[in-house]
Amino acid sequence: MIDLALHRIENLLSHLGNPHLVPQIVHIAGTNGKGSVCAYISSVLKCSGIRTGRFTSPHMIDRWDCIAINDKPVEKKEFLIAEKLVMDVNIENNITATKFEVLTATAFTLLRDTEISVIEVGIGGRLDATNVFPRPAVTVITKIGLDHQGTLGSTIKEIAYEKAGIMKPGIDCVIDGTNEESAKRIFRKKADELGDVEIYETYRKKDGTASTIDESVSLRPSLAGFHQPQNLSCALAVISLLQKRFPRLNAETICQGIAETTWPGRLQLINLSHIHPNASKVLLDGAHNPQAASELGKYINGLGGRTGWIVGMARGKAVEEILRILVNSRDILAAVEFGKVDGMPWIQCVKAEDISRHVPEAKAFGHKVREAISWTAEQKVDNRFFECREIKHRK
Repeated sequence: MIDLALHRIENLLSHLGNPHLVPQIVHIAGTNGKGSVCAYISSVLKCSGIRTGRFTSPHMIDRWDCIAINDKPVEKKEFLIAEKLVMDVNIENNITATKFEVLTATAFTLLRDTEISVIEVGIGGRLDATNVFPRPAVTVITKIGLDHQGTLGSTIKEIAYEKAGIMKPGIDCVIDGTNEESAKRIFRKKADELGDVEIYETYRKKDGTASTIDESVSLRPSLAGFHQPQNLSCALAVISLLQKRFPRLNAETICQGIAETTWPGRLQLINLSHIHPNASKVLLDGAHNPQAASELGKYINGLGGRTGWIVGMARGKAVEEILRILVNSRDILAAVEFGKVDGMPWIQCVKAEDISRHVPEAKAFGHKVREAISWTAEQKVDNRFFECREIKHRK
């Protein structure tokens, strides 16, 4: 069960000396696109010579790789020292912080000496453990979709209300302009209630590029995917607003930062030829809700041909709907299960059989991920795609 509240994290941070109040903050909420927007912004800031922190979740491999300084994950030793400090304070003061709250406080402790940190909301926004910044530099709300309905609500309006909870009085807010009008009405209403909040709606250009607010810089995204121009438009709007605070941000560093942006696990091409010679080019992605699956499906369909899928999913996700969006009648699917997620015991996997039964030509492999890769590699397909984080653990 996810227990969303702010009193524990605020108490914990207070006992730690409020490290989150030291750097300037870009706070990002949304259902899809948050990670990519974080990656674009932090890369540009780093390339501009600004010491930049980043906290995203969940982690890719180890629980400390979600915390980065200048785009490099913090060292395990440094993380464990900070984590122990936070855990000791939590126990000594009987705060009873959740595991995610401890992780969040650990991240803020490690990012204390950065000039600016880019912080991704965990779940929702209003009651998320990251929502402890009274005056961030800018807030961002990316594309809203249906996800975590049991916690955030069953409609776009309800979910938008939770996301809007990160907005603050007098602080500019960048929003993905392609959000449903019902969501944008929620954001505008929140801005009016808070007062002195300017909302910047962002849109990709018809030619697939994105621009800064003054349109002095127009770029194509460096990350793959039909949705990336829209994500980039959000990031460039944020960069535009940060230029007043950081004069080192200029056209040259913006171009360099976008060109150098990478984001593991998002249409990432990986080589698995050490598992099977036919698996030298495999796409890896973590689409986890119908909206993200729709964008992923557009990209895969654009490749043409027959696709071999290797899929693992977490409980609580719309398994049948996501598979209906992604997997065509001519495709094949290998269903797998991932192991325990370090530091996030609430994330449990769907049984492989409960995935494979939705696809005519499918086979369940359980935890035997290597066998799933080999089986898929031996089939006559044009594209091989891995829709699961477990491969990162089993290389």
